[in-house]
Amino acid sequence: MIIYVILLADRAGYAQMGAMYTGDRLMRQMTDETGGRTIDVGTNGKKLEDAFQQIQDELRTQYQISYTPENKVLDGGFRELHIQCDGVSKIQTRKGYYAVAQGSDE
Repeated sequence: MIIYVILLADRAGYAQMGAMYTGDRLMRQMTDETGGRTIDVGTNGKKLEDAFQQIQDELRTQYQISYTPENKVLDGGFRELHIQCDGVSKIQTRKGYYAVAQGSDE
């Protein structure tokens, strides 16, 4: 599952109320781990429209690939993915996956 986040926040308003936390660090972590993206639009309505257009464009140009790992041990360890494609300027993917056995509580 790919997660996209649109950050729509008035940081100046948060600061005036004495709150500095906007959750953007955790949102960026979620999107990085799933191959998605975080788009910070602040309070700009035009940037919000552009953000939805960018996400729409990306979702229309997706390709799905699969592979069989050489390391078949289901030990819960993190397996990094490194994907490259000649002639393609940008590849957006998650950084890896956890090798957890199906039915495991991990």
